[in-house]
Amino acid sequence: MNLAVAFDDNSFLAQAEKLAVKLELPLVDLALGYPKTGAWDYILLYQSGGLGLQALDEAKQGPVRVDFSSARLRHRRRSGHNEILGRACGVKGAFQPSVIDATAGLGVDSFILADLGCKVTLIERSPIIMALLEDGVMRASLMEQGQVTDRMLLRSGDSADYLTTLNAGDIDVVYLDPMFPERGKSAKAKKEMLAFQQLVGEGDNDNEDRLLDESRRVAKYRVVVKRPIKAPYMASQKPAFDLRGKTIRYDVYTKLKLP
Repeated sequence: MNLAVAFDDNSFLAQAEKLAVKLELPLVDLALGYPKTGAWDYILLYQSGGLGLQALDEAKQGPVRVDFSSARLRHRRRSGHNEILGRACGVKGAFQPSVIDATAGLGVDSFILADLGCKVTLIERSPIIMALLEDGVMRASLMEQGQVTDRMLLRSGDSADYLTTLNAGDIDVVYLDPMFPERGKSAKAKKEMLAFQQLVGEGDNDNEDRLLDESRRVAKYRVVVKRPIKAPYMASQKPAFDLRGKTIRYDVYTKLKLP
C-alpha cells in the first residue's frame, strides 16, 4: 500500500511532520495540489475534523476517522445496559469488568464498553490505525466523552504476544472482533474494511488459534468473539453460548461464573 501523510492547513504542519517521521512516510502539503490518483493509494490526512485515512480513488466518500461523537455511537450509548455487547461481556448491575479489546480497530466497541463503566485496554498492531485511535481519543478527551476515554488505555503491538505476558485471571474479559466482512454493508463501510485488510492483512488460521487460546487462558470470566451471524466459530472452537443481533452474534466462551 502506497501511503503518505498530508495536511490541508499550516496549522496542522507540526502534527503532520511528527507523524510522517514516526511512520517513516512522505509528507504532502495539499495547498500545493491534491495528489493525483495513482500517486498514493491512501493519505493520512490532518483536517479540522481530525486525522483521517483517505482513499484517493474514493475521495467523495470522505476519510475514515475515529469519531466518538458520531450519531451512530450516540444511538448505541442511549441503549445503555441493554446494549448486546455489554451483556455479552457480562456488564450487569455494579459489575463492570476489566476488558482487553485485542482487536481494537477504530475503537467503537471499546468505547461502548468504557461508556458502560469498564476499564478497557485496546490493542492494535497496525501503527496506521493506532495513529487514528490516538487522534480520536485525544479529541474526545477534550470534549464530553473525556470521562469515557479516561477508561481506555491504548497499547500498540501484536495481541497474542501481549497476552502471553499476562497471567491467567489478570483480566476479567477478553474481547475479539476478527473483522469479517458482512453482507449488506454500505459502500463506505466496505471501503473501510478493505483499507483495514490492506493495512493489517487478512490474518491466518494459526494466528486465530493462538489468539483465542491465549485469550481463553488469560480471561478470568469469559472471552467474547464478535462474528457475522452465519460465520463459522473462530478457530473452530464452539462457545458455551451466543447472543444474537440482526446481523451479528457474540460467541461467549465461559470460565468462572460472573460475580
